[in-house]
Amino acid sequence: MQKNCKYCEIIKGKRKRKGGIIFENEYIIVFLGNQHHKGHTIGAVKRHIEDVLDLSKKERDIFFDTMIKIAKAIKKAMKPDKLNYALFGNWVPHLHWHIYPRYKTDADWGEPPTFENNSSISEREMKKIAEAIKKEIE
Repeated sequence: MQKNCKYCEIIKGKRKRKGGIIFENEYIIVFLGNQHHKGHTIGAVKRHIEDVLDLSKKERDIFFDTMIKIAKAIKKAMKPDKLNYALFGNWVPHLHWHIYPRYKTDADWGEPPTFENNSSISEREMKKIAEAIKKEIE
């Protein structure tokens, strides 16, 4: 774990996220991102690394396989028109993958996801995503 890393703090349980942890295994932790896009979900590698190139083959296979299953679950639960994916690491230098459900009604439809898109998610919708993820992973 890296000192002063926001995602390491989430992994250690020292920083809370709205909706809590929706999925966790030995290698990855999944939680809801800021809901500027309804259903925005983040999967972070538990080991503190900054670049996908630093993953071992086993970690890479588990990370991508798990995130694909999570994307399928989000698609089933939220029924978006499209999913967007992002692996930036610019603001939080800890390997993580954003999944953004996108809807034709989004203010930024057809563009990269922006923070200006205003959305919110209900407790029921958060629970629906978590249940779909658990079902997809099992």
